[in-house]
Amino acid sequence: MSECWFHAEGSRRSHSRCAGFWVPEVSNHVFLGGRHVHVVAGQDYVGGNHRSDLRKCYSGEVRPPQDRHRQYHQCSSWQHLCRGVLQKVRRCHQVQSGELDQQLKTAKLKTSFPTNDIDLARQLKQVARLISARVERKAERDVFFVEIGGWDTHSSVATELNDRFAELNLALTSFVAEMKAQGIFDSTTLVTHSDFARTLTPNSGEGTDHGWAGNYFMLGGAVKGGRVYNDFPTSFREGSSQDAGRGRLIPKYPWENMMLPVAEWMGLESAQGSSVFPNLGAFNSTLLLSRAALFQ
Repeated sequence: MSECWFHAEGSRRSHSRCAGFWVPEVSNHVFLGGRHVHVVAGQDYVGGNHRSDLRKCYSGEVRPPQDRHRQYHQCSSWQHLCRGVLQKVRRCHQVQSGELDQQLKTAKLKTSFPTNDIDLARQLKQVARLISARVERKAERDVFFVEIGGWDTHSSVATELNDRFAELNLALTSFVAEMKAQGIFDSTTLVTHSDFARTLTPNSGEGTDHGWAGNYFMLGGAVKGGRVYNDFPTSFREGSSQDAGRGRLIPKYPWENMMLPVAEWMGLESAQGSSVFPNLGAFNSTLLLSRAALFQ
């Protein structure tokens, strides 16, 4: 069972912190991409007592003090904890990288996977190789992260989108064909994420600016495809009830709307939901899709 997170990069971060989700009992996490520090971690990669420290660091339970007037040693302690945890993970990563390199040497693809100069296609080809070596890696489940930039279209949005969609189409078509050839497509789901969406009104450079709510897609052999889930805004006009200005639509549905059923498809038990998705209780259940709605 594999999940591929496709991230469309559209912003520039000025800082980073330890935060995110920890998915219990998922065997391997492999992060592939361009501009971030990527750590291989997971059930088989992180052992011993520092697993709980890693979970605290990732879940946000341990964070730097927000009040700048607090004593310096508190911030220093937080930095020391995260630094120590990451050093342990990196040591595990070095050992696992050597083993993974040997396993990938025998990985064979069943289709011609054109990559050309398309970065996303190259990343998905590497994901396909990892999936083909799942038996050798003794991987019960995998989570892969890939990313593609170029969506921050402040100018020439029509031309930029045409180019990005062409790259995206080639990469996804090749990946799906390979998954089907491996006989693993029914156990593979690809989910898209992005930092933010775009305004519905143009700017002076024939582009769009940073927005909020947007549309996302997923695909997979077990996904009930060919459907549009949730609902469209009642109006796309400026000044509508969801418009925060210039067509920056206020989201109605949270990320948990689709990520909770994806996690359940991967084996998340109902009792683990609030641990993996700490904001789950903040949303009415009617805003969440069920696993049965998304998957066959």
